Parts: sequence; structure tokens; C-alpha cells
Amino acid sequence: MAFELEFIGEYAYKQRIYELLFAWENDADFEFSTSGSTGEPKRIIFTKQQVISSIESTVKRLDLKMGQEHIFLCLDPNFIAGAMMFLRACYLACRVSIISPSAKFWTKISSKHPYTFASFVPLQISNENFDEQKFALIKNVLIGGAAINAELRTKLIGKGNNVFHTYGMTETLTHIALMDLNRSEWYEVLEGYRVRLSDECTLIISTPFLRSDLLTNDFVEMNAEGRFRINGRVDFVINSGAYKVSPEKVEQKIFEWVEIYKEDFGNLMVFGKPDLNLGESVCLVTERKMSDITFSNLQDYLQQSLHKYEIPTHRIVLDSFLFTNSGKLARKEIIKRLIFN
Repeated sequence: MAFELEFIGEYAYKQRIYELLFAWENDADFEFSTSGSTGEPKRIIFTKQQVISSIESTVKRLDLKMGQEHIFLCLDPNFIAGAMMFLRACYLACRVSIISPSAKFWTKISSKHPYTFASFVPLQISNENFDEQKFALIKNVLIGGAAINAELRTKLIGKGNNVFHTYGMTETLTHIALMDLNRSEWYEVLEGYRVRLSDECTLIISTPFLRSDLLTNDFVEMNAEGRFRINGRVDFVINSGAYKVSPEKVEQKIFEWVEIYKEDFGNLMVFGKPDLNLGESVCLVTERKMSDITFSNLQDYLQQSLHKYEIPTHRIVLDSFLFTNSGKLARKEIIKRLIFN
């Protein structure tokens, strides 16, 4: 099978796809944009050889076959995850079917589709249109762009296919490590990459195609085998009474509570609300209202595993959460809206 390109339905990003294809065929440089989840979006340029280096690590880890895969692309190719899925099809000289990035595409693909490799953001799985049978037919699946809570993980595992949560960023040409959701809670670094901890326990990444190491803002726990997991980000850390609180860590515990007690408050996040005494206090933001009794029950649950300064003491209802184009919570924009509006 040779490279074959198929568009499913109306598609708004054909020009971007053809730009990527032209660059690939002419050994040109590639320009990508960061997601803007932690700051202003920026443009980054990579050579074709750097792109190939990243692709080959993924191909080897997933045992992808030249000319035999059929890639399904449902991500925005203007961002790194979508662009790299297309470029993997170019490298593998295989078929690629492209559909507009949304959460509703599941109804538009066949129940006997031929796709063997795809990448999604969590919003495309948590959507009511998600189809487990169609999902299970995809041999290798990548999930990235945002954290996965316990409820979503339950939907993803045990389907007979390979499902991985990715860790990486635009600066590393997507993932440098994968978590096998069916088998582990730790990220395993791909061949060619190395990771280590800084003195502040944030992750430092060495890639085969960058001259210098990349210092991330991710707080990391690393085990004896060199695998790691994320405990939050330094740039969203809440300073409450001189105690450093990771909002992602608190959110994960809240998601556990939501799953256990079958609560549903829509999207949620934690942020540091300005406080005269503590500097910042932990505040829970939900999409739907939570009663006083329910909030008290949540606090009781969190006391079992969190420090007292990590437990939300305030709550706010925000009926419209903001997301980046790659599906991540636009935390800085949300916090600005909460504090200054």
C-alpha cells in the first residue's frame, strides 16, 4: 500500500495538510504552533530530519508497519499532535483518512472502519457520541492534550486494543513518553530520549534532535525503573499559607470522589483565590452548582488523603469553561476571568 490521502466530508484545513505534504516531499522545514495552554502561543521551526527522529521513536514503540497502517486523523493539523499524525502517514507511506476535528465524528465513521492508528484528546472520548465498538477496532490509540481522570480511563481500557496516554509538548515534537493505560500508571520514556529530575523535582528532558536539554514546569515522581508520573505544574502552584499546592493533584482526588459517588458537576478545576491571610486559598470551580452538604462531603473525603491546605475552602460556579484549540483547559484565561471580572 502506498501513501493515500482521503478527506471525509467538508474539511476546513486542506491548505494546511497540503503545506505539510509539500514540506515533506521537498525536505523543507516545518513550522508549528504551541497550544497556548500556559502562555501566549509561539511558533517553532523543525527540520525534516528532526521530525523523522521523533516519528521513528513512535514507530518502533508501537511496532507500526510501513505501508500497512491506516491512520485516522481527527485533530487540528495546525497544532503539533495533528500535524505529526499526518507526517507519520507520510513516513509510513500508508493511507490516512482525515475528518474535521470535533467530538461528533464518531457518528460519521463506519462501524467496520479500517483504521489502525489514531490520536484523540479526552474531550473526543468523554463526548456522548463516543462509540466503544468503533474505538476498539483501532489497534493503536494515543490520548493526549489533557489529563485523564479515573472515569475516562475506565471507558478507554479493556477493549482489546493498545491505548496510551502521551506526555510531551510542541518543543519535543509531541510525546517523549507513553503510559500504557491497560497496564500501568507510569509513563515510559521512548527510545532515544532521556529524562531526569531537577533539584526542584521538575522534569528535564533530553531529546535526540535538540542540542540542549528542556526544563519543564511539571512536578514529577520517578520510580527505580526510570518511569515517571506527573504531580502537577510549577506554574499553576497555589501558595496557601506558605504551603505549595498542586491544583492537578487536588483535581485528581476530586475526580476520584466524583466517580465513587456518581456526582456530576460538569467541567471542574482548582485555582488559587487571593486571600488576605493565606496569600491564596484553594478554590473549586465547577460548571454546575454544588450544595453546601455535598461540598462538605467532598471536603471530608479529601481530608483522608490531602493536607489541610490542599482542601478547597471556597467554590465558584462558572457556566462556560474555556479551552485551547488542542482541548486543554485554558487555565490562565479562566483564572483571569474569575479574579478580574
